[in-house]
Amino acid sequence: MVAFASTGKLGTTTTRTLTARARQRGAVLLPLGPWPSADVALRCTSGRWLGLDAGHGHLVEREVEIHASGRGAAARPRSTRIRLPGPAGPLAPVSVPVRQSREPVRR
Repeated sequence: MVAFASTGKLGTTTTRTLTARARQRGAVLLPLGPWPSADVALRCTSGRWLGLDAGHGHLVEREVEIHASGRGAAARPRSTRIRLPGPAGPLAPVSVPVRQSREPVRR
């Protein structure tokens, strides 16, 4: 896995070269920000913190809505809610998925 953030806009030639090189080596690119022709795009929204009682206490976890969209097998946009961290570890699903949309997710 290669995670990175660019300080400027990458050109089409550069993104294609990086994508091809990662594919050849069996790696996954994890860019921070938009990526042209990404197989899957994830976006977090609607976050809320949990753990404060009556205005005092400690923040314990964060609940976020995650939207996934993409190409091929990931072409149908989906959304769900998770907790970061969950009660027993790094993340946990919230009991009911938010929605499965037929409309594309805005990036």
